Amino acid sequence: MGGLQLPPASPKVKERLTRLEEGENHGPDGADTGVTLFADNPTRRKGEAFRRTALRMLAAGEDEKAAYRLLTRAASLAPSAGVMVDLARCEIRFEHWHARVVEHLKRALQLDPRCEEAWQLLAEYWALRRQPDKYRRTLERWLAAVPDSAAARDELIRLDRLTSAGGFQDPLAEAQKG
Repeated sequence: MGGLQLPPASPKVKERLTRLEEGENHGPDGADTGVTLFADNPTRRKGEAFRRTALRMLAAGEDEKAAYRLLTRAASLAPSAGVMVDLARCEIRFEHWHARVVEHLKRALQLDPRCEEAWQLLAEYWALRRQPDKYRRTLERWLAAVPDSAAARDELIRLDRLTSAGGFQDPLAEAQKG
């Protein structure tokens, strides 16, 4: 004599429960609402502590690789757009880690599609890699995601000026001149 048999939960319900258990709260459009559920979650607190320690280490000029390891642990314990951007900032300094930069920035934008830091770093990454098409696409997607972004609009205008004046050079070097 079995107990009451319930139908399996729908995939949407399972996904939402998983996000709630992890302490994430996203609005209907998928954007992070900024509200942290279960803020007293010890795992999340530990991840946030790892992030703070790593950022202090980086600011003090201490071992970047040790700070990076702390950020990776923070990302696994308390994933957020900010942690993913921090990881990408570390990775962009080392050529052999460049493949991870895009991966972490895309993850940051999944967590918060309006994260201007992630958009800006992704655009800078493509400019550094001298990929004008990807740079332009990133700027356009940034402006679509954050229509009121003056930074995205200014970068796109500057890119148009640069390309019409003789081709894509290095927009970051040009920005430092002017």
